[in-house]
Amino acid sequence: MNWCSSHAQDRYALYEKADSHFVATEYVQAQKTYFNVLNLSEKAKDINLIIKTKRKIAFCHYYMRDKPVALSWLHQALALINEHKKDSLRSDTYYTIGVMHIELGHVDSAEYYAKQAIDLFIKNKDYTKVSQTYSALSDIYLNTTKDFEKAKATILKAEKYANLSDQDYVKAFVNMKWYFLYATLKKDYKTALTYVNKAEKLYLKDDNREGIMYAYNQKAYCLAYLGDTSSAAYMNKWFAFKDSIFNIEKANGMAMYEKQYEIHKKEIENKLLRKENESNHFQLKARNYAIVLFVILILLIVSIGFRIINHQKLKRQHQEIDYLNQIQQDKERIARDLHDNVGGQLSYINYCLDGLDEEPKEKQQEIVSNLTQSVKNVIGSIRETIWAISGVNMSIVDFSDKLKVYTKKLFQHTSTKVVFNESIQSKRELNALQGLNLYRICQEILANTLKHAKATTIELTFEEQDGKIKIVISDNGVGFDTKCQECGLGLQNIKERASEFDIKYRVDSQQNKGTTYTLFV
Repeated sequence: MNWCSSHAQDRYALYEKADSHFVATEYVQAQKTYFNVLNLSEKAKDINLIIKTKRKIAFCHYYMRDKPVALSWLHQALALINEHKKDSLRSDTYYTIGVMHIELGHVDSAEYYAKQAIDLFIKNKDYTKVSQTYSALSDIYLNTTKDFEKAKATILKAEKYANLSDQDYVKAFVNMKWYFLYATLKKDYKTALTYVNKAEKLYLKDDNREGIMYAYNQKAYCLAYLGDTSSAAYMNKWFAFKDSIFNIEKANGMAMYEKQYEIHKKEIENKLLRKENESNHFQLKARNYAIVLFVILILLIVSIGFRIINHQKLKRQHQEIDYLNQIQQDKERIARDLHDNVGGQLSYINYCLDGLDEEPKEKQQEIVSNLTQSVKNVIGSIRETIWAISGVNMSIVDFSDKLKVYTKKLFQHTSTKVVFNESIQSKRELNALQGLNLYRICQEILANTLKHAKATTIELTFEEQDGKIKIVISDNGVGFDTKCQECGLGLQNIKERASEFDIKYRVDSQQNKGTTYTLFV
């Protein structure tokens, strides 16, 4: 084997390793490995691998919710694609750039890149992609510029190519765009309903479960705005589809939410029934006292009573929808936690097992050892998620002890000194979901400290301050510039998780002077 082929194997083996981190949603580690691949590829002038790697780095930034940086990497990849005429990647790259500009609300850029993608898709007679691109582009007019005419013209083009593609799910998606056009820009829910009905039929015909669920959800809202009592039935259909997808979470605790929903629904119905009976009784009594003299007054009372009842019915429907959405948000949080902390590990385990028999015996032992640790991590993550599902609160003292054990284990094979300070007098508790997310935030902070800080000492402090629980994690490491855009990427997920559960978050750092993270609950 010559020198060039040997180094090529090294590059592609490293690329596969980066892909395994990417599939496991370990985007920071994946990005670091992709940068190593990029360095080797540029030295070897391997254009194909350079383009692929830059695209993957862009996707890492995208999934870490930094779309502007993701766009800059996609533009670098596109420049190489155009320079070296890599036509197979051009249309998809234009499309991806266009979608990111649509999500960011950049009208001119969204139109330009979407048009470039459309021209290439039409050239290749890929009418499905043409329709999908026009449908995506319509979002910029529906959500950003609120331009009815442009949105309508764009959806008409999407509809034209959807018919040419003869794909039911593509036609259904176009009908959903018509629905949003009339529902959001015109508030014409009657017309909007005709389109969501068409989309529903097409999704059912195509047996597209995600599409069916999407149509049911929007149809329920549309019917509610029209004052149609069947909206609750469609929301229940949507809820049933969601349950079929998240049946694992349902088996571990979602039945409790459904029971609470049914009890709450029954209580509302009983209250409305009692009000109706009281109103009818009052009307009957009034007629008995003065049938002739108070006819006009009775009619007025009946009219007002019906208006109140209709208002209460509509209010009840919105309450049911809000309650179901709250349940769904809780499910999606749990599903996301399972995906982020268990799904990635399981994907990695599956990836390693695929080629285990082909590896040398010594390598097999090393892989098995790594898999054993991964399985332990999966079991730990599942236990933590089950704790959140169970709804059992945790005292702040128990939380502190749990984090101490994790920190000691994380730094046990390092020379870093770990110091704990605790000043908690009350028996305050955290609810399960808040506790789990606070624990995940602390885990990510500690993991970042281990990887990047090069600290000799790390200190964890738990105390009460002004009626709030204060957690401080500080180190004497190399620090970083918090205003640096690249340095801030790793903090984005922490900030979003903290804001979702009303956890106040602050980071103070200076280069070569250490870093301090402060959390208020």
